[in-house]
Amino acid sequence: MIKKLLCIFASAMLIFNITAFADTKKPYQVEVNRAQNYVSVYALDKNGEYTNNVKNFICSTGTDTPDGTFRTSDKYTWRYLFGNVYGQYATRINGHILFHSVPYYTQNKNDLEYIEYNKLGTTASMGCIRLTVEDAKWIYDNCPSGTTVKIFYDKNVPVPEYKQPSKIDINDTAKRGWDPTDPDTNNPWKIEATETSSSVANKIYVVNGNTKALKTFIIDGESYIHIKDSGKFFDGVFVSKEENNVITFKKFKNHRSTGNSILTYLFKPSYVKDRAITAEYNNISRQIDAKNINGYTFIKFNDAATVFGAKVTEYNGKIIITH
Repeated sequence: MIKKLLCIFASAMLIFNITAFADTKKPYQVEVNRAQNYVSVYALDKNGEYTNNVKNFICSTGTDTPDGTFRTSDKYTWRYLFGNVYGQYATRINGHILFHSVPYYTQNKNDLEYIEYNKLGTTASMGCIRLTVEDAKWIYDNCPSGTTVKIFYDKNVPVPEYKQPSKIDINDTAKRGWDPTDPDTNNPWKIEATETSSSVANKIYVVNGNTKALKTFIIDGESYIHIKDSGKFFDGVFVSKEENNVITFKKFKNHRSTGNSILTYLFKPSYVKDRAITAEYNNISRQIDAKNINGYTFIKFNDAATVFGAKVTEYNGKIIITH
């Protein structure tokens, strides 16, 4: 009798745990469109539904990639793959199907199958979903076990905007073995980024008729502004919070940014690295390619204007902003 009761109790607990696991809302839901080889990430909206598209990125699926709805489980910083190769930042979707980086010949970050990397965006895998290291790591870091993954094939769905990864020059023996997005400090793609053509320049901005001056970073000919300086130019707007590469902006009627730009303290950057963020403002999310300069986040001035619904023009050396 006691054994029977224990079995009943154990079964009840198993059912409870499975149900609780299934009902737990995860931060994100991931969708993969095999027809167009891209991945979309959705966050919860105010109604608890996954409708807020916060991230999209390119991928490579395969003819053996299954359609269906799955839940992620195991994670691996390196994972042995079919074909005697290895993938970085692997997340198991179902059975032998995983999210992972483009394969490497060995467990060395400088031993990438660079020809396969250049196939991202096409059907090229053995069934797993290949990503850049940056995107595979994002899923690894931000999508806990139990995250729902929906895989489908639909050629008629509009393709969302996503960052196109750099192509690898297969003749460049110094860099071709590295994924350009790998955040490793030894990555020659990142080392090159520290040598990006950059300077600090004074520019004059006219914001809704008011003239303001600011030192801005000029990187490869484009002006970058510190993320928290947005309120100086787009009155009433400030950074509310930053979490998981999502930066939320809010607007308050009486808020005015009066502090000096952080650029005052950054005349000579020691490093510049690429960073992808999602900016949320007025319930609209936009993906932005940002720069991490000495640990601070900077975005293109024109991108900031887009986020806040402003119009930017240039006249007689002055940058005119209206919103």
